[in-house]
Amino acid sequence: MQHQEILFKQAGQSFRFDPPDGRPASEPGPTVRVFEGDREIAATSGACAVDPVDTRLDGDVSGGGKMIRVVSADGIVRGGRYLMTKPDGDREWIEVVAIDGCALTLRHPVIHRYAGNATIVGCRISIAVDATWAASARNLSDIAARQRGLAGYVLRWTYVIDGFELAGISFADLVSCRAEQIVTPHDVDKRCPGWIAGLPPEHRQNQGADFIAEAFRAVRVEAIGSAHAQRKVRDAQVLRELVNIRAQVIRIEHDVMHGEPRSADLARAEQRYEAAYARLVDKRPTDDPASPAAKRSEPGTPRRIPKLTNQ
Repeated sequence: MQHQEILFKQAGQSFRFDPPDGRPASEPGPTVRVFEGDREIAATSGACAVDPVDTRLDGDVSGGGKMIRVVSADGIVRGGRYLMTKPDGDREWIEVVAIDGCALTLRHPVIHRYAGNATIVGCRISIAVDATWAASARNLSDIAARQRGLAGYVLRWTYVIDGFELAGISFADLVSCRAEQIVTPHDVDKRCPGWIAGLPPEHRQNQGADFIAEAFRAVRVEAIGSAHAQRKVRDAQVLRELVNIRAQVIRIEHDVMHGEPRSADLARAEQRYEAAYARLVDKRPTDDPASPAAKRSEPGTPRRIPKLTNQ
């Protein structure tokens, strides 16, 4: 799921989409339509553009390496995602976390061995956000009239790769406060003392911000299928509490998947999250016909508990 937050009243922003299939053709160029529910709206300005990065490796790279050199780093940005391809067709996505001249540090080790003739290209599609739309308070995603679905807006992208027309979906919200401002690494560290100090080496530079970002995604996805749950997780206080706890679950899941004997810790963290979710999201007013209180006359009625992503 690709979800993006557009900041209220901030100029110079773009909607973006990362095609999973590769680099789109420039002719015909990509297009996008923005929807609020079933209604198409005018929220963009100008035409779609494709990331112009197009360079080659400078030297060989062995599988497992996290440092590569390129012929030119023009246009490559920290946090950018690029497609690296061998002449024989093997390819993989790389994410750049640091740039030093023409030397790039990657978030994850490369899988294949590459010779210096491998290509590295940008694939991201982007289009400018209309400044007038972004400056209108009635377009904010958290107003009562728009509290439905996974996000306030759905973007439908169309693009061509190798002669075939493809389509993609992304989601966006117009917000007055971005997610990384709602929950910070220091917030999680207060709730889970030692969070920052105990992070794996590869996550220390951003103090576990990627775990927090995944927690936001997981909480939103777990609300799919329930209009009540989607309304609840749009409440900033509810979202903040759940993400603080969920980030710790994801952090421990990471340790377990990398072989650390923390299964008992993971079970306790999951139980804590499930209890918080039941208290903050599943609880309904007693006059709500769908509330657990209204169903007490039905013995054995199960409570809705989110299915954690590692299960």
